[in-house]
Amino acid sequence: MQYDASIEVLAPTKGRPTKAAVMAESWDATRVSKYTGLTLVLDKNDPRIAEYVGVSMGRPWWAGHYDTGSMVHRANLAARTMDHADIIGFAADDNVFRTRGWDDAVRMAFADPKITTVNTNDLLVGDSKGGVYFIRNDAIKALGWFLPPFLEHLYVDFAVTELAKRAGTYAYLDDVIIEHMHPYSGTARWDDQYLSYNNPAQDHRDGAAFYNWWNGPESQKAVEALQCLS
Repeated sequence: MQYDASIEVLAPTKGRPTKAAVMAESWDATRVSKYTGLTLVLDKNDPRIAEYVGVSMGRPWWAGHYDTGSMVHRANLAARTMDHADIIGFAADDNVFRTRGWDDAVRMAFADPKITTVNTNDLLVGDSKGGVYFIRNDAIKALGWFLPPFLEHLYVDFAVTELAKRAGTYAYLDDVIIEHMHPYSGTARWDDQYLSYNNPAQDHRDGAAFYNWWNGPESQKAVEALQCLS
């Protein structure tokens, strides 16, 4: 992949315009390439959606993709509109980009033609359970999804990174920090959004869906799809 490969970061967000503004400002302060973009994936039914429009005024890099449904559904719809991007990243509104030049480091990792998925260090789960990951657009098209459509919210990054590990098409950048500011690490306070999906019922639903997929034939088909690209 060429050094000028384009990266688009998709950041699903709902009810958190202030957090999203901090994330977007950190993204802009640390990226170094004009080929690096950011799209907020907004829920048009969000009662605070007008606040997103307000805080994004005058920031030409901050695009918005409006849709409805779960985080996974909205992100997958947004990814389908990103034909201009060679690489698509997945970040949350509570991530903060810390490492200057993270985008060039990600590009360099994809210079290895066998790599389809690159994970970064979020200082919370890192390489063990996922993190902030990037995936080649042709891999997304081969899989048929950007985020696993059988999940609602949890296990998303874990599923994508474990799939690439299993396929042998994975790279982890420990020195590229995109921090996850989360109550579990003591770097954020619990709010309604965190509580809506960090609970036993959600963990049970997404956990069961992940393991059913992981232990079934569809995950092996996904492994083979990634291996065919490397």
